[in-house]
Amino acid sequence: MKNFDILTTEELKKVFNNNEKLQNEVFDAAQDNASYWINEYMNCFERGALECNIGYPGDYIRVKDQEKFIQGLKQLQKDFCYLSDDDEKIISYADHLIDRYNNLPYYDDTNAARLDDRIEELTTILQSNFLRALSSEYNYYYDTDNLYNYFIECYSDNLTDNYYIDDNFILYQHIEYEKCYK
Repeated sequence: MKNFDILTTEELKKVFNNNEKLQNEVFDAAQDNASYWINEYMNCFERGALECNIGYPGDYIRVKDQEKFIQGLKQLQKDFCYLSDDDEKIISYADHLIDRYNNLPYYDDTNAARLDDRIEELTTILQSNFLRALSSEYNYYYDTDNLYNYFIECYSDNLTDNYYIDDNFILYQHIEYEKCYK
């Protein structure tokens, strides 16, 4: 039996591949981490800006208030630099158009309609790009290589002296009894 904390990277890969329960625990931890960050991103938006469903079949984002959505994206970029530089330019331009729209004279229906159409077009682009980024982040760990990297970079440090492996790279945890991770 070998203590877990002295394993090489190659041995860690064998442990990861040979222990389904471990893979499930790592996946759950990775998904919890992704959910935490998605929640942090969503905190940039005021109530009523959007409605979304990420991490369940049929991911979607519905923009309920374009101005609040654009302001939320501005805050998201300020806090996390989450979207691409191109998206940031679109956000800035949409914010400029919203400002112009809000400062139009009440009788300028022609310009109001043009600005409204353009703001809606930009909002649709940003909505799609934001949804793609969130879905990609949430679904990232469904790929085995990404999950393994999470195991090495984040999870394996949590496995301390109470863990060891046998000659077949089956992971055990000594609690008051042995827990097998196969």
